[in-house]
Amino acid sequence: MTHPTPPVPRERVGLIGAGLMGHGIGRNVVEKGWPLVAHDPYKPESVADLVQRGATAAATVADVGARSDVVILCVTGAPQVESVVFGEGGLLATMAPGSVVVDCSTNEPPMTRRVAAALAERGIDFSDAPLSRTPPEAEAGKLNVLVGAAPATFERIRPVIGAFAENIFHIGAVGEAITLKLINNYLTMGMLSVMAEAYAACVKTGIDPKKWHELTAPGVMNSGLFQMVVGGAVAGEADRMKFFVSNACKDITYFTHLAADAGLESPIAATVRASIERAVADGYGANFMTGLLDAQLARNGLPTVAWNDAAKA
Repeated sequence: MTHPTPPVPRERVGLIGAGLMGHGIGRNVVEKGWPLVAHDPYKPESVADLVQRGATAAATVADVGARSDVVILCVTGAPQVESVVFGEGGLLATMAPGSVVVDCSTNEPPMTRRVAAALAERGIDFSDAPLSRTPPEAEAGKLNVLVGAAPATFERIRPVIGAFAENIFHIGAVGEAITLKLINNYLTMGMLSVMAEAYAACVKTGIDPKKWHELTAPGVMNSGLFQMVVGGAVAGEADRMKFFVSNACKDITYFTHLAADAGLESPIAATVRASIERAVADGYGANFMTGLLDAQLARNGLPTVAWNDAAKA
């Protein structure tokens, strides 16, 4: 008599950060069968929703580290990653040898490599796994994920990442995925900054922005990005691109650091950074990306549009 082979137990997954992107990650992980423990002191309602879906809440980072084989980080940036890993009760001190940290944050390459080296000394593997696409795709389990990891680590974490990703790209070694993410985000922020200036140029010269949208939509300059921000603006929908201007400022700053470290001349990036920094200084940091359009209108003495107040989370 033969007996069926028992299923291989799935690794215990921890999630630190349950915001706009992290909630969707956690939702797909737990609903697709992984044991999940989640922690986010700033988004208790998101953690509570994950608990209703089958996850367990953790009161501290240390609790996540002690109860997980794979910990996914989805926090804002380098300072938050540094705190979660190196702080008191952080992952460096609480995770067991043989476990792995998967950093889905938009970090900086030097911090990424520093974290990986410190964890490796304790026998803990690491992967940078920054995300592309937006919160709706996170909720649908259709993110694009770039991965920087040793081949064996990549194969280990790929099933977990597959729970929330439509496309997974193994870019190369640790640090290479976040490098490419910053380059890609620079392209995005540069295009959005030009769109904001063009939108303001329409208004300043008496052209209805809807006519610009009509012209561009069937042409070669149309894109998903154009439709999310400019298309959203002319339709009065401020939240098509749920990404904060403050995060755009962080990402373009990280890119300029990357360029400087590489000895790369990038004068356009410096201009884009200055423009977005001014938008934040003018009070638009908490807005979704339509806020770049409002910031450009305001600095040209033009009235901001009706969707401004709705453009904040």
